[in-house]
Amino acid sequence: MQAAKIGEKLVLYSTRHTRITELFVEGNEQHVVMAESGHLLPMTTERYKHLADDYVTSRVRKNARSKAAGGDDSEE
Repeated sequence: MQAAKIGEKLVLYSTRHTRITELFVEGNEQHVVMAESGHLLPMTTERYKHLADDYVTSRVRKNARSKAAGGDDSEE
């Protein structure tokens, strides 16, 4: 088993958090994410949505910079 990085702690909850965020990034609507994650209240699911919004925004900016530079940022 590899030692954790200083200040970093990986727990089972970390992978759950990542997966719920991924569901939003994949374009799923909130009611779908709520059902998949077992959340009963929309506010619980909202905690994860802002992370997905940040991810999408950063990808759009990266793609725009790449196109402006004449590069092709398409994923194969």
